[in-house]
Amino acid sequence: MMKTFCIPIKVEDESDLYDKFLPSGLSFSGELVDYLTDYIEDRKIGEKVCIELHAAAEPDMERFRNTYTAYIEKLIRRNKRETAKIDLQAIMSLALGILFVVAGFTLADRIDRIATEILAAGGSFALWGAIAAFLETLPTLRYKTKLLQQVALKAEIRFKREV
Repeated sequence: MMKTFCIPIKVEDESDLYDKFLPSGLSFSGELVDYLTDYIEDRKIGEKVCIELHAAAEPDMERFRNTYTAYIEKLIRRNKRETAKIDLQAIMSLALGILFVVAGFTLADRIDRIATEILAAGGSFALWGAIAAFLETLPTLRYKTKLLQQVALKAEIRFKREV
């Protein structure tokens, strides 16, 4: 059985949900963005999410759904851009690291020992950076993107009247 996790959002007025500075009004307030992000990133991929709006009067649920969907899609796009950027940086670090290490070993007999060690050390650091990106950073970003696509984007949104 799939577990459902509800994120309660209590507001006095519907305008508390949205960013007052954007003319379109289709962006959540900064506090709500932080609140939702913290809750969503702690979920598991198999878990269902629901968002429960608690207020005295029912807000425009269609507007909230549209804003929520736009918010999650924006996070997905941001994560995909960041993943592509880190992929490129990791591949460049890997290539540069290999080049430096090979150059250090190849030129060991022809250049100064200090220069050889500098090339080898620089190559090692570049290789470790690439390895860290491939083993730590990229899997985390890919997991968060998958979580947003499979869990957060499909969240059930409901209203609960507060007296």
